[in-house]
Amino acid sequence: MEYRFAFQILFDFDNLISAIQFAFQNNFSAIEINLNNFHFFSQIEKAEERKKIFEISKEKNINLLFHAPEGISLFLINKEIRNFSLNFYKKIFDYLSELEAKRMTIHLGSDFTFGVSGEKKQTYQVYPKEYEDYFDKIFWEMKDYIKKDKSLFFCIENVGGFRYPFILNLLEKYLGDNFALTLDTGHINRLEREARKREIDFFEKNKKFIKTCHLHDNDGSWDQHNIIGKGNIDFLYYFRLLKNNDCYFVFEVRPKESAIISYQNFIKLLKENNEL
Repeated sequence: MEYRFAFQILFDFDNLISAIQFAFQNNFSAIEINLNNFHFFSQIEKAEERKKIFEISKEKNINLLFHAPEGISLFLINKEIRNFSLNFYKKIFDYLSELEAKRMTIHLGSDFTFGVSGEKKQTYQVYPKEYEDYFDKIFWEMKDYIKKDKSLFFCIENVGGFRYPFILNLLEKYLGDNFALTLDTGHINRLEREARKREIDFFEKNKKFIKTCHLHDNDGSWDQHNIIGKGNIDFLYYFRLLKNNDCYFVFEVRPKESAIISYQNFIKLLKENNEL
C-alpha cells in the first residue's frame, strides 16, 4: 500500500508556489498549507493567484491540504458572530474547492472560564442545553454546505473545545461523508491519563473518519512540535491505527528542514518494525 506523507508549511516561505516546489523537490506527495501565514491567505484570496497555485500543484503532482487560520472561537453564542465565523470558513472552503484541495483542518476554539466562588466554570457548563442546540446548528450548517464538494474533507482537530463531552457526542452524530477528523498526536500526548484515554477511545471508535494525522513529538509537558524521536510519543500505535485509512500523515514540524528529518526518522521506525 502506498502511504500519503506530507509536511506542513507555515513560516518558511512567503509564496505558496515556492512551498509546493520544495515539496516536489523533497519527494513529498502532498503539502499542508497553514493559513496562519497571512501571505498564504492573501494569495488564495486572489483568483489569479489561485489559478497559478492550482497549475503548479497539478504540474508537480502535489496534493494540497490546508489548515485554516486559528483564533476564531465558535463558542461565542451570538448569531452575528456565529454567522461571521461560519461564512469565513465557507469562503475558505470555496477557495480550496477551486484549488481541488483534499483536506481542510479547523480548530473549534475554546469556551471561556470564569471564577465562581473559588471554582472554575465554563459557560457551556452553566448553559448546557443552549450550547448543545447552538453547536447542533453549526455542525448541521457546515455539513450541509460542504457536501457540494465531497472530494474535499472538512476535518475537526482535537484541540480546545473539541474535548468537551457534549462536542464529542455531537460530532459522532455528524461524522461521515466529507465531515471528518484530524488527529494530532502531540495534542493527545499532553493530556493527563484519564483525559488521554477518553480521547484515544473516541478516535479508536471513530477511526474510519480520521482523514488527517499530524505527526510531531513532545515530552508531554507542552506542545513542542519536536522532530520525531525527540519525545516519547508512540508513533507506531498511530500508524497502525490509521494505515488502512484514507489518511494523510502530515509532519507538523518546523522549520522545513525538521520536517525532512522527521520524515526520515519515521520511515526508519516503520522499516525497523516491518511496517514498510
